[in-house]
Amino acid sequence: MTKYIIMLVLALLVLVNTQAQEIIENPERQRNSNAGRVRKVEEILRITDESGEFYFKYPYLIKVAFDDSLFMKDTNQLLRFDKKGQFLRNYFVKGQGPGEFNSVNNYYLIKDRLIIYDGTTKRITWLNFDGDLIKDFKIDLEVRLPDFLFFNNNTYYFLSRDHIITDEKPQIVDWPHRLLAVTQKGKAINELKVFPVKMYMLSSQYRAIWRPISQFVITLFNEEYLLVSHTQEYLINIFDFETQNVIRNFKRTYKRVKTPSETKERIGTLRTERKEYPVPGIEFLCDVQNIFLFNDKIWIQTSTRVDNKGDLIDVFNIEGEFIDSFYIDINGTLVATHKDCIFVREKDKDELLSVVKYKILD
Repeated sequence: MTKYIIMLVLALLVLVNTQAQEIIENPERQRNSNAGRVRKVEEILRITDESGEFYFKYPYLIKVAFDDSLFMKDTNQLLRFDKKGQFLRNYFVKGQGPGEFNSVNNYYLIKDRLIIYDGTTKRITWLNFDGDLIKDFKIDLEVRLPDFLFFNNNTYYFLSRDHIITDEKPQIVDWPHRLLAVTQKGKAINELKVFPVKMYMLSSQYRAIWRPISQFVITLFNEEYLLVSHTQEYLINIFDFETQNVIRNFKRTYKRVKTPSETKERIGTLRTERKEYPVPGIEFLCDVQNIFLFNDKIWIQTSTRVDNKGDLIDVFNIEGEFIDSFYIDINGTLVATHKDCIFVREKDKDELLSVVKYKILD
């Protein structure tokens, strides 16, 4: 009996080691002698809503199509512009019929096809770029599917978040963010991975209020990998869609940035009708603020910002090696990248919004 127990323990150890994820530890500084420089940018395109054909409230989810036309999402709008920034059309049509939407949760581009997901009705609509309806169907599954990611190999990928009940008592919880695969006909679902995000939450059956302690940030890498940050500290997960596993994690030694007092004042209290609860665990900003792709490299927008330099961007390759870092000084919010360019959401002194395309010069 003892012999069989020993053999079983050894087998389990082999299994654990086989499934262990590779962790790449990077130092605080990398070998690039030019690291820490400020990279220069040149404006090449600016889009405003002065024409009155559309309006900007909070433009984001900016994507570039195969023909270099530009798509972006805003409140009750899914806009397309040509490569010179001229407005072409708004694909959002309010309604319940085919090709109409209650809301646009997300969209995805495949050549000259546009996939739009309405999260309130769980409907997926395929259009061509002229707005003609190709197909339209509802996902008939008893599961919340708030966030559509992309479509590949006859599969739709989503993120779902559980509803957590804390019995009217605020507490720190691990809020599961589930990566799900749904078949093309929307009839079957497969859970691929769970990423826990720390929240300070008060939740009942009917309502929930929360404050984030860690931050959930994702981006796709050429439809092969999903890059995920879901902790306060500097750590990136690389999820491989082919193997359906996290194949490696990478991080670097990082000097954390204290949460500014104005940010603490804004997020530091969980308020109900009866009481205020101070939010624990927000002494520091989340190290990873955003993840972008720039050509075939991974850009990590960190919490570090220096006056007259801008935001600190760390650069990694897909193997998780820390290869560069630099500052980028922009007057706005970095929202997307494409080839050797970046897209920035800017606001002028009159609070008017623009989407500006900059080329990285060096």
